[in-house]
Amino acid sequence: VIKVAESFRMFSTIAVSDFDSFESAGQDALSVLWRRIIIQPPENKDLQEIVKARYPDLRLHAVKLIETFERVNSISMFQIVGFHPECSSVYCLGRFSLRDLLKWCKRITGLEFCFDGSLSEEQCS
Repeated sequence: VIKVAESFRMFSTIAVSDFDSFESAGQDALSVLWRRIIIQPPENKDLQEIVKARYPDLRLHAVKLIETFERVNSISMFQIVGFHPECSSVYCLGRFSLRDLLKWCKRITGLEFCFDGSLSEEQCS
């Protein structure tokens, strides 16, 4: 037995795709003790602001980075499940998440390129 203060709260997250149903995600004997809050993924404009705030050196490239991120997600999901016009967000069945986008940005800034508004062909490959 573990005794905790009456005000004790535990927070947890779980990522589910449209392949999973929200009802079946995280089902176990303790699931009745959890409160489920569904948070919609950020939109394109929000992604740009996140990238600009987290990686100021990429400010000039944020739009292109997000476009590329969306394109890669769209292509990968089209290959997996086919075209779904009802999906208005890159995250609708998206293979790559915001976490992946931020990891990508971290790698790019770690390469210490001179971000003067243009990228050479070598930097893009």
